[in-house]
Amino acid sequence: MDRSIFKAFTAGSRIIFIVLAAFIVISLFFSPVVFWIELIVTLVLLAFYIYTVRTKQRDLIKYVESITYKAGSTAKSSLLSFPMPIAVIDGSGELAWHNEMFARMTNSESMPLFGSRISDIFPELDAESILDGRLEQPARVAFDNRWFNVYVSSPSVTKSRSDTLITMYFYENTDYVSLKQEMAAKKSSVGIILIDNYEELVSGQKESALNMALSRLDELITVWVTKSGGAIQKYERDRYFFVADESFMKKAIEEKFSILSEAKTNTVGPNRLPVTLSIGIGRDLQTFFEKFEAAKSAIDMALGRGGDQVVIKTRGSFEYFGGKTEGTSKRTKVRSRVVATALRELIVMADSVVIMGHKYADYDALGAAIGLYRACRNLNTKAKIVIDPQSNMVGKMLERFRQKELYAGAFITPETAEEYISAKSLLCIVDSHRYDYCEAPALIGLAKHVAVIDHHRKSEQFIDNATLLYHEPFLSSTCEMVTEMLQYLGDSGRIDRDEAEALLAGIMLDTKNFTFKTGVRTFEAAAHLKRCGADTIAVKRFFSTEFNNYRLKSDIVSSARIYHDCTAIAEYEAVPADTPLSRFKESLSMAADELVSISQVQASFVVGEYDGKTHISARSMGEINVQMILERLGGGGHQTMAGAQLTTSAPEAVERLKAAIDAYFER
Repeated sequence: MDRSIFKAFTAGSRIIFIVLAAFIVISLFFSPVVFWIELIVTLVLLAFYIYTVRTKQRDLIKYVESITYKAGSTAKSSLLSFPMPIAVIDGSGELAWHNEMFARMTNSESMPLFGSRISDIFPELDAESILDGRLEQPARVAFDNRWFNVYVSSPSVTKSRSDTLITMYFYENTDYVSLKQEMAAKKSSVGIILIDNYEELVSGQKESALNMALSRLDELITVWVTKSGGAIQKYERDRYFFVADESFMKKAIEEKFSILSEAKTNTVGPNRLPVTLSIGIGRDLQTFFEKFEAAKSAIDMALGRGGDQVVIKTRGSFEYFGGKTEGTSKRTKVRSRVVATALRELIVMADSVVIMGHKYADYDALGAAIGLYRACRNLNTKAKIVIDPQSNMVGKMLERFRQKELYAGAFITPETAEEYISAKSLLCIVDSHRYDYCEAPALIGLAKHVAVIDHHRKSEQFIDNATLLYHEPFLSSTCEMVTEMLQYLGDSGRIDRDEAEALLAGIMLDTKNFTFKTGVRTFEAAAHLKRCGADTIAVKRFFSTEFNNYRLKSDIVSSARIYHDCTAIAEYEAVPADTPLSRFKESLSMAADELVSISQVQASFVVGEYDGKTHISARSMGEINVQMILERLGGGGHQTMAGAQLTTSAPEAVERLKAAIDAYFER
């Protein structure tokens, strides 16, 4: 019997027919006639019931089929004519289906796309990234100068990749992207242009020739800004303020700020002094006030790095252009006199003074510290000098001053320095302006006042909360700066022969015996120290080296290789186990000095590994700015002398150094 007959009975109808069957069986025992009548009637009712139920089921099925067909046709028609491009791809990335809008979007109405890979049309889209969940939602794609956000449905993954289907919906946002790009192009930047050497240009020049040269310069700067739609206004005799949009900035960056080199062709006077510019720009900030403040910070950074360059400050970072030439030395000592007066007041007001230089102290750091220490004692203010007795390169000088009565107990270690500083103390930082390079960085937040005296080109890690900042990257050394200030302190600035020799040693170290970075003020400072009794022969003895140091230097020099035809890189790893760090660093410096004396070599880089750290010492004759190169490795210094310290191995450091040199020559 067809089992579907039983499915036609509901629970209630089954009970009714079971009861009727029971009565039929009972009537058989009482009357056969009644039995047959009841049986026939029941069978007729049963047949009628089954017929009625079957008829209703067929009608219901036809109705459902009719509705399903109509819904499927409507859905299919809706997808085909849906007002948004839709595409379906399989697990391998092949296009399995698309609607009419997708065909129009990709200009393929007459050319079927089925079987093509979606990545051939949109390289940003591929099935692998979708299945792995790596595709950003929504994905952003472009086609024929139109932009779309792509929303991807969760793929129906099967065992067979060809059976896996992924649906993509393309939402066009061309108007939004175009508007965004237009707004970005109109985004303004604020800049300040400064004539670096204005004082030198106007000094002693004929007024007619000077006016003509400055007029040419005004025209050059004005045309540079206004030719791209910018606006410029001269607000001081040597300063300009300008506003320009993003298109101007992109073009200027692409041209590497050619205005710097163009300005140098504009010479002044019989000596044909070239004009140098510094430019500070505030970019990618919200308000004009923020941009102007950033521009002022950027121009300070440009001057602090020697001038003749462009510094762009964005949100939390700096970008540098130019700065490959040596800055022009300032002849005036006005600022030195002003700073000396201000420093005297700070020393007198403080209950104690703590002086510190940079890590691995050299003669410039210690000499400057000694000069300030003597000034403090002359002003009857207690003072201490922070220096690591083990990690320094001034052992001979340190030993000499420890034997002097005035310096008994003057030198303290970085570990004990916090005991000697209070809220009323003055902290003097010499030969460094970076938090991370000071002998004891923790002291900076403990003193009431901080004075920074340094000559290194400014870096982004500079101490920005100093009460007094005397930063002169044009001067040869910190010892030169301190010597000038001592002359303006009167009797408070008097020094003896040993202290004069300590200051002269710092000048001779950083100038390489008056060869590099020397100006008129350098020789004037040296002359003052000579009058104070400094003996150049005694100073020379500070720089005498031991035989083992000389051998180590020779080994390092012999490992040098020429790179870029004009630089030398020496790598040294086999350091004798008993070599002190001070001797190791001294040997690196000596080797770098030796290499740069070779006629072919314009810059030298000596790389050495010591106790898990790699040190780099760099020297230049002036044509190459080694400070800009080592800045990329976290180091710093001057154009002609710089250093860096890395936590990588020596071979890795050499590769990073080569990449930095490559980037320098590409820029």
